[in-house]
Amino acid sequence: MSILTWIFKPWSHQNSMGVRYYLFKKDVVLRGGKEQRIYFFNVNPHYRSQYLDLRPAYPVYIFPQGYTLNENKRNGFLTLTRNYVSTEEDDD
Repeated sequence: MSILTWIFKPWSHQNSMGVRYYLFKKDVVLRGGKEQRIYFFNVNPHYRSQYLDLRPAYPVYIFPQGYTLNENKRNGFLTLTRNYVSTEEDDD
């Protein structure tokens, strides 16, 4: 591994149980053929899929805009939820 992979680690967050998770992204194709980007967390900052994968996962270095970080209180798992902006216009 090069020195750059040790310097530039993905965005990370330590949960309430003291475990540090690193953020990754992956573009997947759903059953209907629609492409979608998914975000997931991994304990290993140098995550590489162990399977032959045509769409590899990439580290995320800056927290994605428009998302909120959530932690499951029971097990400490981290998830991202999308912030939806309401399209209602004010009647002034």
